[in-house]
Amino acid sequence: QARCGRPNLLTTCRRCGQHPETLAHIINHCHYHLIRTRHNAILERLIKAIHPSLGKKFKEQPVPGTTGDNRPDLTILSEDGTSCTIVEVSMPFEGSSYDLAEAYDAKVLKYRPLCEALSTRFMSVTFLPFIVGSLGSWFPANDNTLHQLHIGSKYSSLMRKLCVASAIEGSQAIWYASMCTRRQPSSHYNSTVYSTLLPNNFITALLLAITAQKWIQSSPTDVIMCIFSLEP
Repeated sequence: QARCGRPNLLTTCRRCGQHPETLAHIINHCHYHLIRTRHNAILERLIKAIHPSLGKKFKEQPVPGTTGDNRPDLTILSEDGTSCTIVEVSMPFEGSSYDLAEAYDAKVLKYRPLCEALSTRFMSVTFLPFIVGSLGSWFPANDNTLHQLHIGSKYSSLMRKLCVASAIEGSQAIWYASMCTRRQPSSHYNSTVYSTLLPNNFITALLLAITAQKWIQSSPTDVIMCIFSLEP
């Protein structure tokens, strides 16, 4: 955003030159390949944590025997072919206390038709959203997801810390990639003027987010230690 008293500051994204350069835009919308890398880091942690006895895993593939465009992040089919479990990872930006819950509900709504169709083939169909905020917040329903995936309480506690750390590390990488990008020329602004966003702004945003304990479920100490242990 333009700073007070400095009207010539460029406020459009230095990478795409089309949208306001807000924290939400930078770490959740602009750098698609890095955003996908952050998402996949969480997904891989889940896949590795699930014991093979739960069934055969299919990553980002259509559910076997179905047609359509839906490619769940993870599908698990039991060995006896009676149950199907679908896991979907989402990493929304925590702009308000409701964003994580909205991301959860959006995933449920999107995959409801697929789950209903699969219920005619399987005795049991379970859909499990897994929501981790891009600033490192932990959605409480994730604990139930880990329980449903037969991940023990001790390892679930570790998973929570690992996923929060991966989210922050991924967002930090996206932030630095954006700050190192030369601005796109714009006919609406003086292209020789650059905004003075610094990496410290990202750290500040994270610290402010952590203080909102009514919606950030992660331990503040754990998250702060993760932030200051990361290298640029």
